[in-house]
Amino acid sequence: MRIAVNTRILRNEHWYGKEYFLHDVVDHLCKRYPEHTFVLVSDGQPGDRLHEGAHVERVVLPPFGRSRWRRRRWMERRFPRALKEARADAWLSGDGYFSRRAAANGCMFIAGTGDILPAGYAAPPEKIITATPAAGSLFRPLDWKEREAVKTRYTDGKEYLICTAQNLSRAHFMDMLKAFSQLKKQLFSGMNLLLTGEMFRKVPFVEELLSTYRYRKDVQITGYVSREELAGLTAAAYASLYPVCQQAHGLPVPEALQCGVPVVAASAAGSEKTGAGGVLYFDAGRPGEMGEQLCRLYKDEKWRAQLADRGIAYTDQYTLEAAAARIWKRLTELAAR
Repeated sequence: MRIAVNTRILRNEHWYGKEYFLHDVVDHLCKRYPEHTFVLVSDGQPGDRLHEGAHVERVVLPPFGRSRWRRRRWMERRFPRALKEARADAWLSGDGYFSRRAAANGCMFIAGTGDILPAGYAAPPEKIITATPAAGSLFRPLDWKEREAVKTRYTDGKEYLICTAQNLSRAHFMDMLKAFSQLKKQLFSGMNLLLTGEMFRKVPFVEELLSTYRYRKDVQITGYVSREELAGLTAAAYASLYPVCQQAHGLPVPEALQCGVPVVAASAAGSEKTGAGGVLYFDAGRPGEMGEQLCRLYKDEKWRAQLADRGIAYTDQYTLEAAAARIWKRLTELAAR
């Protein structure tokens, strides 16, 4: 069987949740099924982070482009032509784009809970596979000495909350700052807030809002960090914040849970299934609840420890192998048609 995969986003200089998830799934499938041929299609060399082997072929197409019509041309003309030339029996896309011209034997996978289908994707619903995101093996609980080393490096030894979500709007960011202020005011906490990711240095409203923020000295911005460093930062955090309201949470949630770090997240229809007992949800329509949950977590260490244990137990159920198996089952069904 010949399986083609749209790996275009793996050319991005900086990887975040969807890039790592696509990489991990494709890499796992390439290693798990060496008897099949995998054709990795991109608009440039995707680098050497993907599995190499005699059963892995690479196809490089012209640039994807930034304008809408260039993207449409790439997905509806160049990509289907590449599939035909590669004699692909089935194909997979993991970047949110879908080719309707080649829809007969194609599918697109997104991070989800398995029974929740987020809206807004170009692919027909029957062509979308939801796979629960699984954190990589780098994300693990740290012992006391390791945690203290990370805290000393980034926050002078102080406890910190971490936010690694990269799709925050101005409103999300403001709500998070208000929640952090509530924690500082009500409990006189020395807690820090660590903002990790490229968006916190690039998006103008971040520095604009922080310039007049009362607790600016307690907010640290790391910018983009490697996956290894992100794993350590996540595992050493007191809690992880995910203030984005969406139906299927991204990798920051399972990454934190797998490290034994509780998550405070905005709730949406059905999203409570992602994270189960390891996540404290607040009503996205009442952002003040985020601060209440933070205060509740800070005041009860025993309960926080229980949440950490529940989070680890939850992630044990959802592995990379399970996500890859779900996708592989669908690909074999398409190829058999």
